[in-house]
Amino acid sequence: CWPTLTRRSFMGRRRFPRDASGKERKEIEDALHIHDREYDHAYARLSLCLFGKAVDTWSFDESMLASIKPKDAPEKTAEQILGREIRKKVFYLTHDMTYLTPTEFGVPVFFDFKRAEFMYAHRQKIDIAHGDAADIHLSINRHYLYEMREYQMVGFALTFAKSSLGSGYDSQTLISWPLDLKVTLAPLEGKLKLHRPLHLPWNAVNHHFRPFTFQMPYDLSTDVDSTVHALAKAATPLYRADELYEFDRHYFGDIFGVDMRMKGYLIKKGLHRGLNEFFNEMTARDRFYYIIINPHWHPRDVKIYFEPAAQNPTKELDIEIAYKFLEHDDARESHFPVHDQIGADPEVPSTHVLNLDLNFKGDTKERKISAEMRYSFNHDLFNHKLQFFYDRTPFSNNEQEHFKICAAAEAHFPKPDWTRIGNLATFYQGRQIDAKLDFHYGSSCEGQSSVTANGHFSHTEHDEEQLAAVAANKPITQNLRKSGLHWLGLKCLKGREHGIPFNYYCLKFLRHSSRFGKLTADVEWKNYRPLFEKHLKYISKYHHFTPEEGGFLGTVRSHFTGENGKLHLISRVPWWNLKDQPHTDLIITTEDGHRYSHWNVPTFSHLLEPRAHSSLGYSNIGEYSPLYRHHVCDLQGNGLRTFDGSVVELPNTDCWKVVTRDCSPNHRFLLLARATGNPSFSKALKLFIHKTKLEILSVADDSGLILRVDGSKVEATPERPYSHTDHDTELFEVKTHDKWYEVVSKPYGIYLTFNGNLLFVQTAHFYRGKLCGLCGDYNLDRNHELSGPDGHLYNSTLEFAKSYVVPSSDCHPPSH
Repeated sequence: CWPTLTRRSFMGRRRFPRDASGKERKEIEDALHIHDREYDHAYARLSLCLFGKAVDTWSFDESMLASIKPKDAPEKTAEQILGREIRKKVFYLTHDMTYLTPTEFGVPVFFDFKRAEFMYAHRQKIDIAHGDAADIHLSINRHYLYEMREYQMVGFALTFAKSSLGSGYDSQTLISWPLDLKVTLAPLEGKLKLHRPLHLPWNAVNHHFRPFTFQMPYDLSTDVDSTVHALAKAATPLYRADELYEFDRHYFGDIFGVDMRMKGYLIKKGLHRGLNEFFNEMTARDRFYYIIINPHWHPRDVKIYFEPAAQNPTKELDIEIAYKFLEHDDARESHFPVHDQIGADPEVPSTHVLNLDLNFKGDTKERKISAEMRYSFNHDLFNHKLQFFYDRTPFSNNEQEHFKICAAAEAHFPKPDWTRIGNLATFYQGRQIDAKLDFHYGSSCEGQSSVTANGHFSHTEHDEEQLAAVAANKPITQNLRKSGLHWLGLKCLKGREHGIPFNYYCLKFLRHSSRFGKLTADVEWKNYRPLFEKHLKYISKYHHFTPEEGGFLGTVRSHFTGENGKLHLISRVPWWNLKDQPHTDLIITTEDGHRYSHWNVPTFSHLLEPRAHSSLGYSNIGEYSPLYRHHVCDLQGNGLRTFDGSVVELPNTDCWKVVTRDCSPNHRFLLLARATGNPSFSKALKLFIHKTKLEILSVADDSGLILRVDGSKVEATPERPYSHTDHDTELFEVKTHDKWYEVVSKPYGIYLTFNGNLLFVQTAHFYRGKLCGLCGDYNLDRNHELSGPDGHLYNSTLEFAKSYVVPSSDCHPPSH
């Protein structure tokens, strides 16, 4: 009969008994008496502040997990976390200042400034229900209100006449936000549904700023209450009614079915110039300052309402967000024209799918938006594809057709040529990243407007010169600031002369030399129409006043002339300091042969300088966030470099040594290495993950490395990685390429690279301060790096390393 092929046995998935592995690990740990490390537990505090005042504060720590009982129903757990009904009122008298200062004229000057703030929050009890398909339904009702009221006066106190005169202003800001939200969480379907009845009309914002002059009695013996009434009667507006511009505008009613009404008045003089300065010349910080402080005391009264539209009003808003991950053998279903295949690669890629659906529902009309983003990649992560689809039904009354966008971008990264590893300067020389972009839009994704770009990323000329100089081992003759690659390469070569194949500088050089900062591309457009044609005049005006905000795409688009055309572009991203903003030098050649140069064009990202580096779990996302940058502990020759960068001298012994271990109470993993005496494969590796033992070692002088799991030999090839499961969950995966083994455990946050002589270790960020062993505790503090198994701090790296040698009768311990 034929053997049964299940999903768990496919791609090398196997499971083994682990009793012997657990016993061996316990014997190792008992021999060293390793103590658990003290570390800072997870803690977070979230504060809601408004204008510098804390409205509410929430604290989170590991004690929250104790309140979640596994046997409780999901709705009970959610109710414990989200709490019950809360009604909160907060009042602040944030400013209360009165000054009376004598002057040389014999008339005192007074200054009076008062500000009061009121915040109200009504959080009703959340109604939670549990559906049949593990769905969780939540009904959320909230009402938040913020009010700020202030006045300021400055004037002269005519004490001899018991009178005062001066100027001031009265200001009020009121913001109201009611919330009625129905939430459905469907984890089995990967969907989040939000339903929001609009409950219109809704007065969202009221704001006024009224400057005035006054003349009123000044008598310190007068009752305060009568003074307040006297001020209200004596205040005269600083501006006449004919100096104010009244407005009553309506926005978005025809588009969304919800009318945003803005009503009030502004100062008439210089209004057009002031609005132009506000929107086109001020920064976001300046705009906020002008709105809140109003330094020129301009009178204004603004009320913002949300009302049903006059025609086809919207009454409800539905939002649905869905996510799913598609394996290579999963069905590819979508109502968009998706194509996940990446170029000519025959492999069916894995794909992340994110869907967003919006529905503005009314009795007579529904306005719908549907969007989908798909990110596909092959198993070795060298081919990538990003697709975006957008479909909008007619929103306004004069629209008759859908508006659609279909976009696809591909990137093909070069596979590393490990035969060049002996000379790192040539590792990426002559390589390139092929890129392609297809962008279609209009009433259909076929036969309408389109923009296509085909090109490749390569080294800039300056980077090529530096790499050639390193390959020839030439000294630096230029400014050191402009020779960063050259300097790193020479430091790497110096380390290799001392027997360290990949020192710290080699790893940095390998990463930075993979930067391809030159883009050469051909761009073609057909039936070109501005994507936001109705707003083109506003966009053009904005870019006219702020050309520095145009960016790379805006600069390229400015050369689109006519409905159809072509252009050739070359973009060079120079090395820039951390204080500088990402920018590029752009050369565009149009179809008629004219050449245009644009210098220091903002790029706002690192997309125009991708890196082809693929070792040690590197991802280009690491250029944006430190969460994706992991420190490396490497074992080479007779030395080791810890996670925090300290160099440790290793003792001469063939016993197992603890490279790194999870020294929290969880004891998730233990990694050991030993010297073998084999000149071809000088080291052996042993890793305990949970209750499973993994070994990579050579069993004879003339044999290569083999892979064993719980004592049994298993196979792993470049085409067929080995995947190990525990309770139907992948515990770790082993990949091989050119005599290198990569061990990746995503659930446990471990990444290893090993070739029998060199070992590189990376762990997830949540292990910081929780590790022990030769690689240190990974707490980013070198001062306490040499901590032994029992926590003793050593002054000598050699003595520190000896403390982690596992004593055994079948090895030769180091001499003391």
